[in-house]
Amino acid sequence: MNKAVATIAAMGLAGCILLAIAMHQLADQKDARRGEGPAEVLQRRFAARTVGPIRVHEELERDGRRVVANVTIPTGTENPTIGAEIGAELQRLVAASSPPPFEVVVEVRSAGSSWTQRAVVPMDKASR
Repeated sequence: MNKAVATIAAMGLAGCILLAIAMHQLADQKDARRGEGPAEVLQRRFAARTVGPIRVHEELERDGRRVVANVTIPTGTENPTIGAEIGAELQRLVAASSPPPFEVVVEVRSAGSSWTQRAVVPMDKASR
């Protein structure tokens, strides 16, 4: 009888450990699925070339939704291609969303001057 009680206790302990491991893995998967949003990914990728946070929001139109990023760059670094670069990356990030947007817009401003740029990147037909 003593061996039976020890065996049952050992099996219960093993079951508790396995359950704890499974729950830990499930929590990790949930965190990975939640992941970073497009603004965080863009901020990390373009941090050296921007000032302040990159803000991303959606605008609803009759044709669908548009994703807009607002970016500020340092004074004196006005680059005519930065909007297109950020737009291409944002397009890649939101292409899998459901429903995908019909276009991506990046509004770039210089921190200390009046220089602005608006880059419009239409979504590929294949990704819509």
